[in-house]
Amino acid sequence: MPFYSHAARHRYVTMMKESKLPDGVIVALMGWESKNGSGLSMVSVYSDLDESDMLADYFDEDGIKSDIKVGTLSDVGGSTANFSRR
Repeated sequence: MPFYSHAARHRYVTMMKESKLPDGVIVALMGWESKNGSGLSMVSVYSDLDESDMLADYFDEDGIKSDIKVGTLSDVGGSTANFSRR
């Protein structure tokens, strides 16, 4: 399967969503425009998760889970020390 660098952006956003980072944090880390909600819409464009992936985090066959996972930026991996805003 060929690799193209744009796929890295999709994977990174997906990893942040899997780590339960809020969309606003993802927008800031990606350097997307936060005015008018345009950056928030980019999160859904670049995340490769769908609703069924996310529902399993909150619900099971008995209803709402009581042990919901909470993620942090360090769960995504890598260092943010060199992160700079545009």
